[in-house]
Amino acid sequence: MRFLFMLLAPALAIGVSAPASAENAGSAFCNRDLSPVSNTLSQTRTALNVFAKLTGEERCEAYRRQLFPVVTARSVLAACNTSLDRDKAVTQFDQIIEQVNSGIADSCG
Repeated sequence: MRFLFMLLAPALAIGVSAPASAENAGSAFCNRDLSPVSNTLSQTRTALNVFAKLTGEERCEAYRRQLFPVVTARSVLAACNTSLDRDKAVTQFDQIIEQVNSGIADSCG
């Protein structure tokens, strides 16, 4: 089960995002403040530093709990952000997701 989760997580991160478009950006889903999405990125970066100090099952669970919020935030950003820096922001999320996935792979063995 753990192995399957690790294989599916990157696909989930890539597959759940819809391309940004005027239609997406104008939807009720996207007509909200995107600052919580940006906060998720900085919170995850901070959390990764804390997780590195944990051990065993506690570390494994911490990484697992972090995956869904960051993948969800990336999806919202990818679907709703139509600004010029969208690609840069999505890339930052992809890098963080990769770190979380690596943490899961390393600590959940």
